[in-house]
Amino acid sequence: MSWSRGAWILGRYRGAPVRLHWTVVLGALFFGGFRWAPGGWLAFALVILVHELGHAVLVARYRHRVMAIDVHGLGGECSYQGEVTDWQRSVIAWGGVLAQSGLLVGAAALRLLGAWPAAPLFHDLLAWFLWPNALNMAFNLAPVAPLDGSRAWKLISLWRARRRRRRQSRAAAAVRREARAANMTVDLSDQTKSHLSDVLERARRGPRSS
Repeated sequence: MSWSRGAWILGRYRGAPVRLHWTVVLGALFFGGFRWAPGGWLAFALVILVHELGHAVLVARYRHRVMAIDVHGLGGECSYQGEVTDWQRSVIAWGGVLAQSGLLVGAAALRLLGAWPAAPLFHDLLAWFLWPNALNMAFNLAPVAPLDGSRAWKLISLWRARRRRRRQSRAAAAVRREARAANMTVDLSDQTKSHLSDVLERARRGPRSS
């Protein structure tokens, strides 16, 4: 562990520094109610770290470069570079809460199985890994910038647009196959593709009963 520009460098993830800024101490005290709870302070930093690592894993999954992972008093940040598509950006935005959900489920399972240590330090860790963790996930998914929800929920509209484009491509391919069978050449406009896609989709669903 080393110190640089007001932060401890805990290690590296794929070459990117993982930094713990000194303000995390203030954040832990504030959100912990200014009481003596070393386990809670540690859990505060761990939840944020897990969240940012969740982003970093998906950044690496898409073969982009993680520049830095920072944990500070108001949360954290995973900085990355690359030619990121809107789809990838939305998926990466989900990485944080998905990682937190894994932490929540794992802690809850160990508690139910009676395998969670009973020492006071671990009791404070468990308390933070459950309800405060869940509330933090919900807060991060609020559709307001700069929270993750402002990008994460766009995945729904992006998925619908991708599904529509795929339907249009299938419809155009079907027409081209028929045209080739009749020794014809066709060049379909986007409007025609969209119309054919709607027609084929209604045909697939079948007649509606009145």
